[in-house]
Amino acid sequence: MSRPGKPCVHAPLLRYQQLVRKHAFPALGRIPLAKLTPQDLNGLYAAKLREGLSPRTVQFLHAILHKAFKQAERWGLVARNVANLVTSPKPIRHECQPLTPEHSRALLQAAKDDPMEAFFILAITTGMRLGELRGLRWADIDLAQSE
Repeated sequence: MSRPGKPCVHAPLLRYQQLVRKHAFPALGRIPLAKLTPQDLNGLYAAKLREGLSPRTVQFLHAILHKAFKQAERWGLVARNVANLVTSPKPIRHECQPLTPEHSRALLQAAKDDPMEAFFILAITTGMRLGELRGLRWADIDLAQSE
């Protein structure tokens, strides 16, 4: 459990576990590690894309499995890392469409008196990314140096 103001170091681990339990185990869990093939992984990735998982999520799942198989190879549980023989899907890159000044004004007007108003003002006036905004803490703000 993390303390207030401290990032939760277990969050990535929980995400890894969730992806493996929900997506990899049901499809691959009955196959002995030594018998797992690149075709099995390719089939898993194709199925997950058909089910609607984003290419980025499938790529992340591949990265997790790759590390797991690398460790299994080190421990002598498998002769080779089958994930080395598979190419994960490439994420689709979307071009960023920044808000026009008119859209920015409309957003700020719509957010007036909303509990998230300050969040939107900060986002529009600083250009911070969503992750940066979410990770911002009061300790990061120095109002004395507000230049």
